Amino acid sequence: MNILFLEPYYGGSHKAFVDSWKRNSEHAITLFDLPPYKWRWRMRHSAVTFANEINKILKTGIKFDAIICSGMLDLATFIGLAPSQVKTIPTVLYMHENQLTYPVPEGGKRDSDAVFKQITSCLAASEIWWNSKYNLDSFLTALPKYLKRMPDFKMLDSVEEIRKKSRVMYLGISQVELKRPISEQNSTKQSNSAPVTITWAARWEHDKNPEEFFNALSLVKENGIKFKLNVIGEQFRTYPPIFDTAKSQFKSEILNWGYIKSRDDYIQTLKSTDIIVSTAIHEFFGISVLEGVSAGAFPILPKRLAYPELFRNNDFFYNQTYEELAKKLINIIRRKETTGSLWQKGTNSAMKIAKRFEWSSIVSEFDARIQYVKPN
Repeated sequence: MNILFLEPYYGGSHKAFVDSWKRNSEHAITLFDLPPYKWRWRMRHSAVTFANEINKILKTGIKFDAIICSGMLDLATFIGLAPSQVKTIPTVLYMHENQLTYPVPEGGKRDSDAVFKQITSCLAASEIWWNSKYNLDSFLTALPKYLKRMPDFKMLDSVEEIRKKSRVMYLGISQVELKRPISEQNSTKQSNSAPVTITWAARWEHDKNPEEFFNALSLVKENGIKFKLNVIGEQFRTYPPIFDTAKSQFKSEILNWGYIKSRDDYIQTLKSTDIIVSTAIHEFFGISVLEGVSAGAFPILPKRLAYPELFRNNDFFYNQTYEELAKKLINIIRRKETTGSLWQKGTNSAMKIAKRFEWSSIVSEFDARIQYVKPN
């Protein structure tokens, strides 16, 4: 097939998704993309920008069998502005996140325009693919409540229409070579003399809940537990002030601090990680955690969001407070000190979970499904 991919926000997991599918696919994928800048503006103008671009390229005689875009595109407007032949092409909307249930910063206000653009994009799409069941379910649960607040013409029938053409299509991850041979990963006699390395890999924003992470680390340190620390992830001009406080507090533990531009250096950091932690209050999938697990790290995760559907072993979860996270970290580190391994029975069970999300395993699902999508 000849597929056109429209990505208005070509960065982060959006970029990783299209690049990886394109690299692994049996289909020919043409990408139109825009830089990851000012996401609200991207949602407003990208439909016009891409409609102009496809108008130019179709005049060269190229034909597309399907169009896929992320939820950052106002798909309904794009279809309305694009040439007539586009209206007969199947369209897939891939929802990395939804603006209806994305947590709003304290004192902030939900962007209703962005929410409504995603609703109409869902209605315009031939199919909607969601990166997790949690993403889909949270949207469909919140949607009727949102629509009932409308003054009239509440569109409640649209909830079932969206449900019928939705399916979960999990993101893929690139395979990460293990930092140690599998035989050593599974051994209960690993060296327990060196302090563990803990990694937090997420955007430096409120929805990743950094306060919970650093408060837990403070308790771990107060208990005399030795550790090394990587705090990595994309940061912007403004970020939660706790990062500056924590940089001073944990200066003797820090190995890496801030965004790692090089993919190779990022992977090397994951390979050196013993424990990868998420404290997110928003995570519709969790690609950095899965990549860390693929590199051999032990995941410690809040029992919320998409994590329970991806990781079903209770040994990986804490009960949603920084005190419980600290307790979990201390117990896991002491397990290593006692047994020589972070893992129960010395087996890295998380690796098996990560392996099923590798692109080499799931690309056939994407390639096959796109061939069955029918135009509206």
